[in-house]
Amino acid sequence: MGVYKHFLFGVDGSEASLQAVQIGLGLAEPGARFTAVSVAPAYEGDLGLVGISDVQRHLRQPCDAALARVAELAAAVGRTVRTICALGEPYVRLVELAAMEDCDLIIVGAKGITALKQVLLGSVARRVIGLSRQDVLVVPDGARNGWNRILLATDLSPANQTAENRALEVAAAHHSALTILSILEVPSCLFGEAGALGCTLPPDQRSKLAELQGVATGLGINAELLTGAGEAHRIICETAVQKGAGVIVLGSHGRSGLRRLLLGSTAEKVIALAPCPVLVVKPPQS
Repeated sequence: MGVYKHFLFGVDGSEASLQAVQIGLGLAEPGARFTAVSVAPAYEGDLGLVGISDVQRHLRQPCDAALARVAELAAAVGRTVRTICALGEPYVRLVELAAMEDCDLIIVGAKGITALKQVLLGSVARRVIGLSRQDVLVVPDGARNGWNRILLATDLSPANQTAENRALEVAAAHHSALTILSILEVPSCLFGEAGALGCTLPPDQRSKLAELQGVATGLGINAELLTGAGEAHRIICETAVQKGAGVIVLGSHGRSGLRRLLLGSTAEKVIALAPCPVLVVKPPQS
């Protein structure tokens, strides 16, 4: 059994969400379980649907159609998916059902990198990350994917330890190559827009990086270390392109901070620009 045992897909019928389902199905180990959730608006009055005898059934039609497509995609690769058509606010219901169904990974699609840069502030993906207790994999439209090469971006703080452990766990389980990237966040005017790779970290951080690499080696993981200075989100995304990363692993800095919905955070900016899925790892709950 892999690291993640029960996947929850958030589906709205868009090509981006269906691509996220396909990627999730491909990442899962044999024996994993899948639940797909599509959310229809709750009926709260007329909604301009006067004359329609079964309003709720009408509202559910897009939801049911999206879930039927998910079932087809799963069947095509020999998988089965439990489907749920829920009512209410999409991000609220996804988070609630992930907890109720005992899922350990939520997968959502992002509707195009350009659009994501413009609408991330109010997106379902963003709100799910902000409120969920589970790890969240955000899949940009048209992104490449795979566990074969993982890029772990860490500032080596205690808050990132869970993400570091998760990256090691996934890399060991899937025999992945691992790039560990740590960045000194400095203004872009000092290093140019993209920043600079190969900077010298303080001795304590260099020691932590070496220790992390040693743990990876002990697990049989081929791990390389990279350092950088500049705007972290730009360096992370550029490195993902250069290394052909199939997934970027980032840590969140606590649920209380994410309740502000990642405004201005490195994670938000990476999700907006990433060429591959981004796995946001949540800290353990107290």
